[in-house]
Amino acid sequence: MRSIHEDDVQSFPKQNHEYRKKSSLDFQGVRSNIFLKTKPQSQSKMGWWVNLYSWIAFSMLGVIVGLFAFIVDVLTEQLTLWKWQITETVFNVSIMLGWITFIVFSLLFGGTAAILTVFMGPGAASGGTPELMGYLNGINYPQFIGLNTLFVKVVGLGLAVSSGLCIGKEGPLAHIGAILGHCTLYLPLPMMDYFRNDADKREIAAAGAAAGVAAAFGSPIGGSLFAYEISRPSTFWSFGLTWKIFFCSSISTFVLNILSSYKRGEDVRIMNAGLIKFGQYDQNPYKLHDLPFFMIIGVFGGLLGAMFININFRVAQYRKKYLTDNWKKVHEVIILVALTATVIYFAPMMLYNDCLQEEEGNIEARFIRYACDKGKYNPLATFLFNPESTVIKALLSKNAQFDYAQLTLFFVIWYCFTVLSYGSSVPAGLFLPGIMIGCALGRITGHFIENRIIGDIRPSTYAIIGSASILAGYTRLSFSLAVIMLETTENVGLFLPIISALFVSFGIGRLFNRSLYVESLKAKNIPFLIEEVPQCNKDLTACKLMTSPVQSFTIQPTVSQIIETIQSNDFNGFPIVGEDRRLVGLISRQHLVVLLNKQCWRVKTNDTPISTEGRDSLGSRSDKSSNILVNSGDKRSVNDQSPHDKGKKPRIVLDENDIQSTGELPQDQDSPNQLATKKQKANKKYQQLDEETQQESSFGSDQSYQYDFYSLTWRDFNMNFHSHVPSLSEKALLCCEQNYDKVIDLRAFMIEKPFNVQSNYSIQQVVELFRQMNLRHLPVVSELDNKLVGIITRQDIFAYMTM
Repeated sequence: MRSIHEDDVQSFPKQNHEYRKKSSLDFQGVRSNIFLKTKPQSQSKMGWWVNLYSWIAFSMLGVIVGLFAFIVDVLTEQLTLWKWQITETVFNVSIMLGWITFIVFSLLFGGTAAILTVFMGPGAASGGTPELMGYLNGINYPQFIGLNTLFVKVVGLGLAVSSGLCIGKEGPLAHIGAILGHCTLYLPLPMMDYFRNDADKREIAAAGAAAGVAAAFGSPIGGSLFAYEISRPSTFWSFGLTWKIFFCSSISTFVLNILSSYKRGEDVRIMNAGLIKFGQYDQNPYKLHDLPFFMIIGVFGGLLGAMFININFRVAQYRKKYLTDNWKKVHEVIILVALTATVIYFAPMMLYNDCLQEEEGNIEARFIRYACDKGKYNPLATFLFNPESTVIKALLSKNAQFDYAQLTLFFVIWYCFTVLSYGSSVPAGLFLPGIMIGCALGRITGHFIENRIIGDIRPSTYAIIGSASILAGYTRLSFSLAVIMLETTENVGLFLPIISALFVSFGIGRLFNRSLYVESLKAKNIPFLIEEVPQCNKDLTACKLMTSPVQSFTIQPTVSQIIETIQSNDFNGFPIVGEDRRLVGLISRQHLVVLLNKQCWRVKTNDTPISTEGRDSLGSRSDKSSNILVNSGDKRSVNDQSPHDKGKKPRIVLDENDIQSTGELPQDQDSPNQLATKKQKANKKYQQLDEETQQESSFGSDQSYQYDFYSLTWRDFNMNFHSHVPSLSEKALLCCEQNYDKVIDLRAFMIEKPFNVQSNYSIQQVVELFRQMNLRHLPVVSELDNKLVGIITRQDIFAYMTM
């Protein structure tokens, strides 16, 4: 199994450039001057209202996620029971006709799920956790967020699970929750405008993922920790965000509990919430002599988890190499469904005489008679043909009795087919399969210990420990998994054995390979940034990483220069330089496209002053002669404020060279000159350079510009649903061609004094700055004179990183 690390021994930079096709999210846009000067800040009175709006948004998301979790559960459970009820009716007439019926319905469900996934929502395939990790890390993975993806994820998940594939429905709820978070922000409500940027969308996506996991397991704390753990090593978490995510998770769990109680015809109870609950346990579910055996189960879980990852990784490589056609992917799912359904259908016949009286069955499940006489049931058939959540409760029943043959056959079927099925072109999760496989493993171990070593044990406790061990073996989740298991069992007394087995499994599995999620990130070529740089690349500097020469603009470029630049490349960020190419700002493609679409330009003049006093505000200048404005947009007075703006400073009223549109492309930058002047000596040369740079980046306080009646605010630069850069409209392009000689003053819209590094900075310093400051682009300046020499993006760094 160690061979899975063979790709770690590789040449740098990476030869496979697929990762460069994944664009980054733009968290820097909210630092541009238009946002800083026109959007309410947290310390203002309006900022308090914005904070309240965010709590309302997170609350609404919790309600929506709880509702969708209920829909997924009902859809999956009803389709599964309906399929077996029809099959059972035919089975009583003929076993072969029953098999044909079972296969037909399985193929119908599985084939439909595959067709929907492949042709309508490819982003809905598998569980979505690796893509979610990439998104929280700053990657805008193609088709990960979308309404079509949401539809396929919900409907396709119900169909795929009902087809009989050995997959789960709980894990994908995290992906569903992340999409619903975006949907919440784009509801037609004015207050949602404040959060339609990548920074806020990432936060609510994390909340949606947490709420989905919380609803699945009735675990608000565990769901919140799950979102935190998969977002490592991102640094966007804060104390306030943690509270909002926990609040959202609690609401989703509560809403699901209300709907589930209504479905069962029960009174609403604030307990046993969640799609999966393991039932009630004794106050003393284990004794001291059980702990060594729990650790042994942890060893088994780590080994089985490592083998699971290794086999699944090889299968994924095969898929990537040979399943290049969409219909081949559908055919693979159909073959898997037919094979799985056939094995599951005939497996109970291997234990044909294994029938028990129904009154002897101390399990919480619908008895499946299969080929047994009336009044009896087949335990293995009961496991294989009931919904997954019901099977888990049966395996964890305190008083239930199982034999080795039933548990071993069930374990082999689910382990083998889960390894093969995960990663196919259908929505699929791994939490429930891991729990079911682990329950069987724990029961088998418990029976052996009970019969051969110590008789005073509780096999149901061993089943819990087994499920935690298997999940930790291939997901490599730590504290979040422990809390989820504790909240699902509702027994704090199990804390020590769960933690012990979980960390033993984690450690054993880590000896062989990395987590299944990390391997999926690699297979999908997602440029995921981690904390540490490989030892062999520690000596690299920013000069080696950067792209050079750089496409940049002056403070007042002409329309023709902007058009030519954005049409000749696909960069998403452009440095702004002053005299002698000294860095003064950074602007995104989105901002440039918005400005062009809004036709915000003016006639070029020669008397444009630049103040030496630094920037205080965008201000206004009384001397109108220096600004001949040309703009075909609607004009609005400085005093025409919206109701939200009253009681605070007037919005910045921009000149018609300041624009009102929203565009963005794939480039990112940020850099304060403090970094560029690190270890700078206090001599006259540096003092002169600092003064010149300050002059070039200054807006001017007493000599600023008259922006007339044309008003732009942060709303004009909000992101669209998919965070894609808008394109230039034909009308705007035609108008631009007629105004090529006009200029656009970029100072009101750029990121002023962005984060930057000197060319001799180490790659580790660059990585830390990228992660901690949530950058998309990082300009590189020369060591002595602060001149722009290059630019670094996430993809440039990832070329020298491993996972």
